[in-house]
Amino acid sequence: MEEYFYSKIKTASTTIEKNDFKLSQLGNLKVNELKSVLANKLSISQELEIDTEVEISERIENINADSIVLVRALGIILDNAIEAAEQIDNGMIRVAFFRKLNKLVIVVVNSCSEEIPKLFELKKEGFSTKGENRGMGLSNLEQMVASTGNMMLDTKIDKGVFMQMLTVV
Repeated sequence: MEEYFYSKIKTASTTIEKNDFKLSQLGNLKVNELKSVLANKLSISQELEIDTEVEISERIENINADSIVLVRALGIILDNAIEAAEQIDNGMIRVAFFRKLNKLVIVVVNSCSEEIPKLFELKKEGFSTKGENRGMGLSNLEQMVASTGNMMLDTKIDKGVFMQMLTVV
């Protein structure tokens, strides 16, 4: 019984504690709808054994943005990050929220395949790596964000790392 405890239960408990620690800063996010989607997606990421961390070092109590668009955009970004990180060995996802000059910046960084299409291809209208009539392409995501008037999306790909920075003015 002792062997079972240490090999199964104790290791699972340690993993849960480490994962909880990596997501512990979610407590600084006080916008419930955003916190909910973030907690859900990052929990899924951890269940898939993707190295997942979030950094929200300061308290964020409100966001000057359409919450429906913001939740949809972050959900899509995180879904894409999870899908990309899951496809490679030792995948990782990092999420950070911070304020800079009265703007809220949300950064999602994930590992991705070295064979990812070039950014200009990903931005083509209707393009999706998931095939036809599936997913929401980067072009559509950028259009949705731009339609708000106070949000911007910046995307970069470099050496197996995909970064999206969502800024709320």
